[in-house]
Amino acid sequence: MVNKNFQYKLIALDLDGTLLKDTKDISKKTVKYIERLKKNNIEVVIATGRSYYHGKKLIEPLNQDMIILSNNGSIARHTSNDEVIFANYLSKDKAKIIIDEALEHGFHPILHVNEFHDGYDLIIENHPEDSRYYGYMSKENVRFKKFKFEEIKYTNILSICIAGDFTTLEFFRKKITKKYPKVFNSFTARNLKIRALLEFLDIKGCKWEAVHRYAQSKGILDKEIISIGDDNNDIELLKKSGLGIAMINGTEEIKKAADKVTEHDNNNDGVIFELEKYFKIGNDF
Repeated sequence: MVNKNFQYKLIALDLDGTLLKDTKDISKKTVKYIERLKKNNIEVVIATGRSYYHGKKLIEPLNQDMIILSNNGSIARHTSNDEVIFANYLSKDKAKIIIDEALEHGFHPILHVNEFHDGYDLIIENHPEDSRYYGYMSKENVRFKKFKFEEIKYTNILSICIAGDFTTLEFFRKKITKKYPKVFNSFTARNLKIRALLEFLDIKGCKWEAVHRYAQSKGILDKEIISIGDDNNDIELLKKSGLGIAMINGTEEIKKAADKVTEHDNNNDGVIFELEKYFKIGNDF
């Protein structure tokens, strides 16, 4: 049941650079505060660019059922049973457009797929240590399979990513957007350990669309949503939420898009310090 005593009814939180410290853990203060929010019937959802598998692992300290809108909102699941609530896949034709264009321009695409139960989340053509992935495949516990793209079935593709230089990727993104208007949702994130990451999704595949869709299912209005993020894949989410908050450690682009910026960074409970201003639910930290 939604709590009617607060102006905001749903909180959408990014993971990396927002809820998580740089060490990829969650503070005890944050764990306790989110538990209290949920006990007060405030909806708290995770909106992350990560795969569901990694998102679920990272929020284990919360120790409760959560909704994860993973792969930048392309797919939503309950952590209690891994049930898919909804998903937005790239069609075969759209996926082939991006793959063919990327290869033609000398890029090396990384396919994010919904194969959670089969033990992998990514499809690549080359060796994971290939320098042309710019370290993207060197992350811990990467679950992938190596196929030639002409051999795959083109089903369950959530997004297609390309790692590289920000300026080069942005030029390519704008070129594709102009050539195929209103076909893809795309953005280039740069608040990352790698240089930059360009991602193409279905036109309905984005964090905002997922948060909006979930909120509607709970009878929550857009103006009753708070969203907090740190990178360019959060821009639309922050712009369209009732209150969009950028992390002080975020990109300049996200700060410009936000209604306000946190006083503290992700390593110093920036999320909780901000939420405490809107939810007077006590603290015994």
